[in-house]
Amino acid sequence: TRPYVSAVERLLEEVLAGGCVEVAIRIDAGGGYGGGVADQVRDLRILDRFRLAVVVEHHFGGRAGDPEAFDDWITEAYVSVHEDLAHLALVDPPAELEEDLCGRRIVWVASSRGADRKVDVRRLERKDDFRRRLGRSPDRGDAVALACAPWREVDVGGFDVTGDLRWTR
Repeated sequence: TRPYVSAVERLLEEVLAGGCVEVAIRIDAGGGYGGGVADQVRDLRILDRFRLAVVVEHHFGGRAGDPEAFDDWITEAYVSVHEDLAHLALVDPPAELEEDLCGRRIVWVASSRGADRKVDVRRLERKDDFRRRLGRSPDRGDAVALACAPWREVDVGGFDVTGDLRWTR
């Protein structure tokens, strides 16, 4: 936890030095450690130096923004990154990142949406299944999905997410 929080603090110093005045930080709340990390990040005194600072805990298995298309948030995030990469390029990505983003399977599943209604939605291969297949966790892909997935108004209270995020750097 402490190395993660220290890394966040170093990055905040960097973006502050670059002129950034608003920051939104998204933290994976899964695995039982997210809350502790988020609480420690919220307590960082450097956040007081920003005009607006938002820390958001995101549960990968939480509700998708479009529950009629995706089983959970992390599936929606990975599909979003996949669609973005059709128009962008990662220059010389580490082999494990490429494998995480391209090798994690997406399947169609029937999911309940109410007592008497099922809908076919996409679901990302579970992390445990990926680990069994490849012998490691898809942490790099999860980090990219967490960082690059679209923001929703419910995620970021004070930020205007109706258009582009207002990054000042």
